[in-house]
Amino acid sequence: MLTTREETFAPLVGLYKFETEEEVIELANDCDVGLGSFVITENTARSWRVAEALEVGMVGVNLGMLSACESPFGGVKGSGFGREGGTQGIDEYLITKSMLINVAN
Repeated sequence: MLTTREETFAPLVGLYKFETEEEVIELANDCDVGLGSFVITENTARSWRVAEALEVGMVGVNLGMLSACESPFGGVKGSGFGREGGTQGIDEYLITKSMLINVAN
């Protein structure tokens, strides 16, 4: 299984060096699936830019989780068929993205 091309559904972390935000966003989006991603940074503005540019259904920022009961759950691309949970479950024709950010630091 290629961890950068297929969903693993296991506790696995792939770490890659990058020089620019654009480079890491391009690498992350270069696949056929898009359930969720994580962004770890101390820069709040960067977390918003990267999270909005990622082609995924859920983004965890400085957290080890992607969703809450009240949030829509689901991916984009080959990851799922819309959203379930929250009020977004009825909005089948929109591509939404939920984002959890730890700002307590």
